[in-house]
Amino acid sequence: MKFLTTDQALEDLATLQDFIRTQKKWNGPWATIGTSYGGALAAYARAKMPDRFAAAWASSATVAPRLWFDELDSFIGSHVDVRCRKNVRSVLSQIESALKIPSRASSLRHEMFADKITDDRDFIYVMADLFAWSFQSGISDQLCEKLNEQPTIETYASYGISNLVRQGIVPYDDSYQATQDTTILANADSMGQRQWVYLTCTEFGFFQSFSRDPRYRLRPRTINRQFFREQCQNIFGIKKLRGRIHTAIRALYDPVVAQQDRIYFVNSELDPWRLLSVDPYYSRNPPGYPMIVVPGGHHGSDLNPTTQAASQVADIVENKMQEWLTTPAH
Repeated sequence: MKFLTTDQALEDLATLQDFIRTQKKWNGPWATIGTSYGGALAAYARAKMPDRFAAAWASSATVAPRLWFDELDSFIGSHVDVRCRKNVRSVLSQIESALKIPSRASSLRHEMFADKITDDRDFIYVMADLFAWSFQSGISDQLCEKLNEQPTIETYASYGISNLVRQGIVPYDDSYQATQDTTILANADSMGQRQWVYLTCTEFGFFQSFSRDPRYRLRPRTINRQFFREQCQNIFGIKKLRGRIHTAIRALYDPVVAQQDRIYFVNSELDPWRLLSVDPYYSRNPPGYPMIVVPGGHHGSDLNPTTQAASQVADIVENKMQEWLTTPAH
């Protein structure tokens, strides 16, 4: 795992580019395109290797490392109505209470496809994350409506787990427990959870503890900063986090701020991860890049457009990318 760094990923990208140029003779200008961490890699590649990559389309790009991302909970909580917030808190409280009864805890884990999760806090973290996944996927309104009718664990789990399954995972895959299994079989078909958790412990942070604003808090207080510190220490033996994240900011985000040329940052109105991107509304003193927001959009809406607004934004960015690839930089 010690070779798993963002700089190494960028070197791999450069090596791949050299290979394709040699084998396929693709010697024209190149652009990088990606969403989320892939969007961050697209921006980093352009910022750190402008001689190789002429432009970048950075969709929902989490380019700004941040140790504690409590704001994700606040963002989601502030974008759902009061009744839904109350119902989500109630269900998560029901789950916490159920875990205190051994027989109920065992059946609950089985119902949630999470029998292997032995740490109660890890289980609660995964259950809280179900709503975050639903919000990012754009189906939280339906879940809120169902909870208004029946604010039960069963209702919450039915919609939340179904959403994960559509994305090819089950709740266990989202747990810290899953990252401790290092067998090839366990990781062959996974979403790369172990690798991603390692990067959060060594470079990015992004730890999603409960909101410090009680008005919008959804996550239980057991999902606190100490919980995440313990995960990094227990799984990878990493104790000191803050210094690592500050180093990553200087190595990754600072070059993005310095470049300020030919990176198009696209975010979505209802995406909490825009707080970690270059965004016209949420960035402090944003760099002078072109920026655009998908109205009503969710994470990565522009590269998977399902609405007219998202398609229009994608067309705008595509046209600009074509312009950048056909005209020399100043």
